[in-house]
Amino acid sequence: MVDRGVATIVIGLGNPLLSDDGVGIRIVQAVEQAMPAVRGLLFAEGALGGLRLMERLVGYERAVIVDACITGQWPPGTVVARDWEEMPGSRFTWSSHDTSLPVAMALGRAIGLVLPSVIRIWGVEVGEVDTFGERLSPQVEAAIPQVVQEVVAYLRGEQRS
Repeated sequence: MVDRGVATIVIGLGNPLLSDDGVGIRIVQAVEQAMPAVRGLLFAEGALGGLRLMERLVGYERAVIVDACITGQWPPGTVVARDWEEMPGSRFTWSSHDTSLPVAMALGRAIGLVLPSVIRIWGVEVGEVDTFGERLSPQVEAAIPQVVQEVVAYLRGEQRS
């Protein structure tokens, strides 16, 4: 059940046991520590994609999603922030075991679900997501402070990013 007093959900996606794939969760945990008990914000984490991610967004006005992305376009540790429709593909917003987030959002809206009108995604390009371990690669670890700063500023209305 969605708390109607909460307008924004901030979701960190990933698996913290698969090396760099845990970067989204680590970032959102740091953002939550930087913004404790801010009215109107809910923080969440998980390994959600497609339909399950869309279901988690139901009832919120705005969403921020932070995830690992694997595009091959940039070196590991590169930070990309975009509106969700423009994102090239993060680890969980595009899934071979589900549908993509854009398809899931279209389906949700078609059946009348109340979904965020604004979804901003931060992706951190990663290299290693298939090795078990809780350590991030040095390049990905180094990107965390930048993303935390950008997300906090965005949530406070200080920048669009």
